[in-house]
Amino acid sequence: MIFLHGYPRFINFSKISSEFADPLGIGTETSLALVVFAEFFCSLFLVLGLLTRWICVPLIITMIVATWIVNGGKDFIFQEKSFIYLICYISLLISGSGYFSLDFKLFGENKTTTNNGYK
Repeated sequence: MIFLHGYPRFINFSKISSEFADPLGIGTETSLALVVFAEFFCSLFLVLGLLTRWICVPLIITMIVATWIVNGGKDFIFQEKSFIYLICYISLLISGSGYFSLDFKLFGENKTTTNNGYK
């Protein structure tokens, strides 16, 4: 998500802002800024495992808009990639970041981790 979607939009923001889609009617620049925030910055935080559940929310919203608003009337082949990303982000929202993340290093070490009542 970062390298194929977020980063190219981030570095070419001024070039593509005038022709970017405005599916929610909030303006092309605002729409592009929200997509860049989700696809670049939130994805970067997700890779680091920092604030994983909170970071998944903008990504889920972006993929809902991409799947059902931007590509809503098209065949599923056009919706497939954003739908797969959506399922992955929902899974991460439910499961959280896990042991190998900054979330666990920063916030999880003070909690007792149990597995069926056993430490």
